[in-house]
Amino acid sequence: MSSIMFEDITSLSPDEQARFLNGPALQPPAGISSNFDHPPNGTIPSQVALAIFLILTTVSLCGRIYVRFSTRQLFIGDYLLIVIYATNTVSFAYCYRIFSSPGALVHQWDVRMSAITPYLWNLLIASTTHTFSITFTKVVILLEWIRIFAPRGTRNLVFWASHSLIWINIMFCICILVAYNLACTPYRYLWDKFISGNCNRFTTSTDNLLISAVNLITDILAFLIPQKMIWKLQMPTSRKTAASATFAAGILAITAASLRLVMTIISSHSRDFTYNESSVILCSLAESTCAFLVVCIPVLPKAIKNAKASKTISAMHSWVHIDKPRGLRRRSINNIWPRSRHSQSKSSGGQASMEDKEYRIYPSPLLRGESSVDLSMYEHLGSGILRTTHFEAREDYYPNVTHTGYPRQYGLNGIV
Repeated sequence: MSSIMFEDITSLSPDEQARFLNGPALQPPAGISSNFDHPPNGTIPSQVALAIFLILTTVSLCGRIYVRFSTRQLFIGDYLLIVIYATNTVSFAYCYRIFSSPGALVHQWDVRMSAITPYLWNLLIASTTHTFSITFTKVVILLEWIRIFAPRGTRNLVFWASHSLIWINIMFCICILVAYNLACTPYRYLWDKFISGNCNRFTTSTDNLLISAVNLITDILAFLIPQKMIWKLQMPTSRKTAASATFAAGILAITAASLRLVMTIISSHSRDFTYNESSVILCSLAESTCAFLVVCIPVLPKAIKNAKASKTISAMHSWVHIDKPRGLRRRSINNIWPRSRHSQSKSSGGQASMEDKEYRIYPSPLLRGESSVDLSMYEHLGSGILRTTHFEAREDYYPNVTHTGYPRQYGLNGIV
């Protein structure tokens, strides 16, 4: 930023302070005039991108939590993701405030000096919450690698590499947040550059460069850790490729982190801070969104499958009335109970023959001599088994007795 922003204006008169605060935050280049009311900007596209990032984060998290709750397989990473999402939402909210005023991709000479203090305050909160969320999102990713590729009791490369990277991320996050918040004296000087103070302990440009570089390195390492285990799995090459493609969002996270590092370097060598910082913010939000997708994408197909199954069941219930079948009382009992293949034969008089009656299966009330059965008592049961019937077959053999009850007769050729 311009060096004038670091001057103490408390000694100026109220009129001089008013003129100073209503002036540009940076002297415009030769031949260019400041435009405070309608400056060239990229506010609308940036806000749309922010909304897309937030929607993707929300949908992916909801899909993961839905699957975990439905399968009753909640892990510590799921609870941690909820906290991270809340923190990440705070970061999105303050980035939205920055994109609203003074706007996204607005040159600093088109920004009034009075807008710099709230701008730096919003940037402080957004940076702090983003550092926390992106760090612990990667912690959750690494915990997933341990759970999937290093079951309990296993001490392989994934286990040790993931644990090492987890603690590196956590310790780095703590050190950065402490150093950043203790950089300036007094503390208010972090966002209010119009009071007497200094930031000799730590410079903002060094902080941003260090965070961007470490984020890029840890993103690459987190992406590479499971790849060796994936390609060692005993499955066809096509399925290995599909499994590896599940982590394609990690490539997008690496790309976003690389762009953030580039834009941070450009911003540290430019006086047009508000313009370049907008690009850094967009890259940071893209990185955190991709990190969410990395940890949530593997469970999203199951969430979609469960949702489709629920819709199919609901549609079947709406078309098929299982609870109270229509016309159940009006049906003949002979049509309800199944017959064997012998039951189709009829006598010439239209009545079932004796053979038919012997092979037909009747419900127990008919066997007791009742002519009809009231099935209303079974309607409240819905689908399922309405009754069970126990059959006991017994066969007696009398060698000297025929089916007519008379003794067998023996002739010259045998039994007659």
